[in-house]
Amino acid sequence: MTEALAIVDRVETALDRPHPREVIRQATEEANVLAEVIEGQRLFSMIQGRRYVRVEGWTTLATLRGCLPREVEVVEMPEGRYVATVELIRMSDGMVLTRASAECGGEGDNIWKGRPANARRSMAITRATGKACRIAFAWVLSLAGRYETTPAEEMDHVANPAPERVDPPRREWPAKGVPPPSAVPDGAPTWRGKFTGVEVKTGVNKGKPCTLHLFVGQDGEKLGTFSETVAAECLKLEGHFIEVVYEPTAKGGKNILSVRDVTLDEVPL
Repeated sequence: MTEALAIVDRVETALDRPHPREVIRQATEEANVLAEVIEGQRLFSMIQGRRYVRVEGWTTLATLRGCLPREVEVVEMPEGRYVATVELIRMSDGMVLTRASAECGGEGDNIWKGRPANARRSMAITRATGKACRIAFAWVLSLAGRYETTPAEEMDHVANPAPERVDPPRREWPAKGVPPPSAVPDGAPTWRGKFTGVEVKTGVNKGKPCTLHLFVGQDGEKLGTFSETVAAECLKLEGHFIEVVYEPTAKGGKNILSVRDVTLDEVPL
């Protein structure tokens, strides 16, 4: 008798599962909310005219689904390549949902091959995190209808496709309001790389409202500006390899003086 009741209970549990239409409806609502966050915080990179969500967007999606990534291990290979393994766990009970590995700095990974060891290690973890989230929830992101389901960090090798490299070198300085090279103090420090995100902070300075745009580079460097014109130029060049001239601030920050899209000859291969 007890055995028969146990079997009936299992059947009833299976029948109580949500209808597929309800599953899709709820997931679509989550995808649309996520899209608002991705667009509002610019958690995507435009590559060949398509939107690729960065790891911050993927982890936001995982959190909405009740999950968090967990670093399992990072192995440094003899040639300087790092291989990271990340698990996606369910917060409610710690169950492992997916497990993914990714590498950085290996043969053909030209953008990262010459970077410092800590940067290569960090990017390997970032790529593995995005991949673990993608394995579990790419189907949810696709319901938003506007994003590719490959994490942006895995697209470094196509960020500057070969056809574009035959164009003439670019030497155009930003629009009116951004100082040209002659207006920049001699000896001012520079930073080169790609911006992967921006933080926008608002406040009041001397009784007047102000907005700080804090741009984050691929290497974790942060450079800021209170100029809306400079910020607009930085946003326009997102995904490009750029050069930023800055001045150190009294609080240890970096204030952007000028920004330019470097020539094709200056982009590292």
